[in-house]
Amino acid sequence: MVLRNLPFLLVYLPRAAKHAEHHFKTAIRMAGQTNALGIKGQASLDLGRLYQTRERKHLAVPLIKESIGLFEQLGADGHLKRA
Repeated sequence: MVLRNLPFLLVYLPRAAKHAEHHFKTAIRMAGQTNALGIKGQASLDLGRLYQTRERKHLAVPLIKESIGLFEQLGADGHLKRA
């Protein structure tokens, strides 16, 4: 099964992180405009984790700290534990 999907993975996997980064940034921007703090916190945490896995810790730390602050402000304990 892996061999059958290998061409697909070789073509699309390198661009997947770039697309995810774009979509997370869009979600953060739109959530900020609409004051949807929960969505902004989740997207910030996910983008921070993406940066963390791609060895961009200097970009990840501020996003994760922002998401922690938003979750504390909202009282979202489940999300706060994830962060």
